[in-house]
Amino acid sequence: MKNKTEIKKQITAFFGEEYLINLVSNLGERVSRYIDTHFLENYIFISYDLFERSFFEAMYDLMNDNSFNDVDVYSETTQYAYIASWWLKRKPLQIKENSKREPIFVNERFINEFLLLSLKYDLKNNQIYNQKKAAVLSLKLLNYLKYEDANPKMLELFLLGLNTIN
Repeated sequence: MKNKTEIKKQITAFFGEEYLINLVSNLGERVSRYIDTHFLENYIFISYDLFERSFFEAMYDLMNDNSFNDVDVYSETTQYAYIASWWLKRKPLQIKENSKREPIFVNERFINEFLLLSLKYDLKNNQIYNQKKAAVLSLKLLNYLKYEDANPKMLELFLLGLNTIN
């Protein structure tokens, strides 16, 4: 088994340091924005160890999947699906001790927003019919994230289907 440092070097060589830094900072900004917009700063915190671990495990899986399937470039949808899947396995958003409120499914709710935003999907810019359809699909995605094993391939298929209603 390779150690953590070797794996990070391998991932960095494969994806490029600048790309990984941009992706991590984008994810970090989205998490911070999610916590702020939902007024959760008094109830939850980000476990940076779990954050880092889930991110690098997702990138490692993508890298290995790449060599197995002989694919040169993955779509953003694929990358976000892998990140989301590992995020849900590690659950980096943690409830603070002595919190007066316990936000439930906080990681799942964050990933739901993260995936929809990653598609640059804006419900307001769609026709009324598609807005309703998209809202229903968003709820279905959230339920899937809560109660099913959200593997990257299923998340990617769901997102590709959601993207077709634009």
